[in-house]
Parts: sequence; structure tokens; C-alpha cells
Amino acid sequence: MNRFLPFVIAALCWSVAGAALAQITFDRQYFEGLVGTYSETSFWINLTTDPTSALAVQGIIDNANGPNQTYDFSALPFAAGGTADFEFTTNVASFPGASRPEFASANVGSISHFSEETQSGTIEGTGYFFGQLNDGALLQLGTWVVTADSSFALSYSPPDSVYELPLTFGTAWTSTTTLMVGGIGLPESNSAVVEGYGTLMLPGGRMAQALRIKRISESGFGFSNITYDFETLEGHWATIDVSVMSFPPLPPVETLEWAEYGTSQKTTAIDDEGGLPESFVLHQNYPNPFNPETAIPFELSAPGHASMRVYDTLGRDVATLVDATLPAGSHRVMWTPDGLPSGIYYYTLDVNGESRTKSLLLMK
Repeated sequence: MNRFLPFVIAALCWSVAGAALAQITFDRQYFEGLVGTYSETSFWINLTTDPTSALAVQGIIDNANGPNQTYDFSALPFAAGGTADFEFTTNVASFPGASRPEFASANVGSISHFSEETQSGTIEGTGYFFGQLNDGALLQLGTWVVTADSSFALSYSPPDSVYELPLTFGTAWTSTTTLMVGGIGLPESNSAVVEGYGTLMLPGGRMAQALRIKRISESGFGFSNITYDFETLEGHWATIDVSVMSFPPLPPVETLEWAEYGTSQKTTAIDDEGGLPESFVLHQNYPNPFNPETAIPFELSAPGHASMRVYDTLGRDVATLVDATLPAGSHRVMWTPDGLPSGIYYYTLDVNGESRTKSLLLMK
């Protein structure tokens, strides 16, 4: 269920009802305004095992193209998918992997933490997404992935277009690129078009104006993927995924795979041009797990004395990272443990009588 989540989350919570239908536009200024941290909850349906929902979703695909449409997902039996926290930032120079030549032109990016269950156990790590934003497009350069066992790059050559800008009804684009993974190149051919706009309706009575984007991704091996993305300025979305098998002279076979929607909330604003964050916030360190060094970001809404200390699982104070009076704004401290064993540690930030604590994992 891959999508370009960090770049389609907006800064508003929503409860829009009865809004007048109108065409909306995503431009460079919109994406620049997304800087901050977010919390998102997603929900999904496996359409291969739910023929009733598959029929309803097929109706949305077939009958909701063009202007002034209604994209009604509100009655579908979605199940909880998961929650995620991530940060969108312009400070990509601080990312691990930023020195790689394929990421040199990045000016926007995101930090997201993941945990996935596999046959061999749980894999946890951090992904650092590198993008390039200009007046005409939002491009993806690739991602630097850090886990407890390894670090590696996924990169696109040439950079692939996520959105052409301004993005509005009728915008269309194509791209041909190669996804590089561990020295192996996987060719991709992509096309997209904004083929409709109207009102997106989700469970719980949520409504907002949306663009409908159809994307086709072809690998050249007889398999391709079609996604229908419904994007709103409020940062809530829905996606339908269709797999396609094509082996001429047989006709292509399309299979509805899944439908998903998400609701998000901005938790802090981080203004790289000097604006103040909305609250006192301690962020998750990255990378996590880490070795040998990790970064810990935090924000202060007002000047004050800040103290950040690290403790082991027995409550022993093992490091002092900050002990100073700091101005309001965004801050980041680096920690390189010296002589400490692998394991879970806790870092606590005390500011003006308030305290925040998070855990981190050192892997050697």
C-alpha cells in the first residue's frame, strides 16, 4: 500500500459539510506549507475477499469521472489499518545519506518510522525521503532506509515525478525512470492524469473537496498497477489499487486489490524561516534503532531552560545532552553513545517545569 504520504498531508483538521463544489489546486506554496510533524490513522478493505465492497468500489471507478462528482466511500466496511507519525521538512541536509550524489538536489524531505511483521520477525527502522520541489513539479529522488541490521538507498534515475504543478483538473504527465536498489536497476514507466474533481465522502460524515488522480505504473514484465488517488487540501485521502496482468495476445486482466483511506492531524509546525512551533514537543530520535549516532529534534514555544538526559532501563543517568537556556524555535541535538552497551534507553526533556520522555534503541 505505497503512496506518497508525507507530501499530501495538510495542516488542517477537518469537519466540512455541505461545501460548495469547486475545483481545487495544489501548487508549490501548498507543499511548502506542509512543514511540520503529523499523526495519521489509516483504514483499509481487502477487495479480493469482499465482493460486495469490490462491486461498490468498481462503481466509484466507473461512474465518478469528470467534474462535480461525488466519491462516496462512507458506507464501506473499512477496518483499522494502523497509525503513523512522521515529519515533513526542508532541512534535508541533516538526513543520513544526504551526502550521496543522487540526493544532492533535494530541497524537501520526510522522516518516517516503520515497523513491519515478516516471516523472520519484526523489522523496524526509519525512512528518509528525499524530494525536489520547484514551480513545475514535485520529484522523488529516493529514500535512505536505516534498520538495525543495515542502511541502504532506493533511488530513481532520473528523478521521478510525484506531481506536476500546479496540480488541478486536467493536469497530466508521464515519466520513465529506473529504480535503483542495491546496484540493480528496475525500469518503470509511469503516467498520471487528474481525471476528475468533486466531493470526497468518508466514514464518520467527513466530507471535503478532492481531486481524482489516475496513475498507471508499468514494470515491463507483464505486470502493471493502477491507482486512483483522491486528494484533498485538508490532508485526508482515499486510494483504490488495481493490479493488471497483460500477456498478449490474451486480453489484460484487472483485479481490484484494496481500498484505503486516511485521516491526519498536524501536531506541530516547524518553520524553517524563523516561525515558532505551536507547542513544546519532543520528537522521536532518528535513525532508530541507531549506531553509532542519532539525532533528537525538539521544539520550544517560548524561551526557557532546557535539560535533556538519557537513562538506562534501571533509571541510571547515563548522559546529559542539553543543559542550557534556549530560545523559542526548533532545535536538534546529536547523541553518540560512548562505551554504552546495546539496549533500550530513555531520553527525557525538561523545560520550564514540564517533562517529555521517549525511548530509543542502541544496536551495536
